[in-house]
Amino acid sequence: MKNRIIFFAACLLAIGAKGRQTGGTADTLSFTVAGHINADTGTVWLRPINNDRGYYPFQTDIKVPVSNGNFILTGKLYCPTAYMVKYGGGDGKLSAEFILDPGFQTLSYNIDSPLSQPRVNNKTMKEWARDYEPIYDGVTKEWYSLAATKDSLGIVYNHHLPDSVSANLLSRTEVIRNKANAALLDYTKAHPDSYIVLWRLIEVTAYIDKPIFYSIYDELSPSIKLAPPAKTLGQKLKAKKDTHTR
Repeated sequence: MKNRIIFFAACLLAIGAKGRQTGGTADTLSFTVAGHINADTGTVWLRPINNDRGYYPFQTDIKVPVSNGNFILTGKLYCPTAYMVKYGGGDGKLSAEFILDPGFQTLSYNIDSPLSQPRVNNKTMKEWARDYEPIYDGVTKEWYSLAATKDSLGIVYNHHLPDSVSANLLSRTEVIRNKANAALLDYTKAHPDSYIVLWRLIEVTAYIDKPIFYSIYDELSPSIKLAPPAKTLGQKLKAKKDTHTR
């Protein structure tokens, strides 16, 4: 208990210092994370998604020590921003994507479940749990079903699937992906001010190029498109579109 009291007192000091450094704009330009993991010591890293620093105008790869399972992360943001957290060096134990808001928030990560999403207590992650995640309930069930089918067929064919079977699995995969993309488009129309949508687009467009992603970007509100990461994404999408029309 004493360690937790000292830890949160340090968090309050960090918030106060950050406010003074930014002329009282701590809630709009700075963030503080009071973090906890199930390890007494070590190092925690805050990492950009896709390892792409072009979307991060401020410092990335923030590294802090862990003491009695606690750590404090501080930095600057222009807007809610997606990160991953990693425990340890090298490959480490990397989490799934989450979003930090400007201001103070808590974060808890189970390092025994790598690639899981940390519990983050802020406005954007509450939207994630309440509004965003449920749109994929049906799609998630289809993914699990497809994964089970792949595992079963792998056993039947000793992991050497006939071309026809592989083609069928690829076709089913594409159908599910299209459903997921359509769900994201519908969500964007209903939530044009969602930074979750912005960062999901940033993540998926790094690897996949589909016309629906341009439609999703177009549905984002003008205020979201003014954010530096949204401007960068818009430039990249325009460059891709220009390539298609040549």
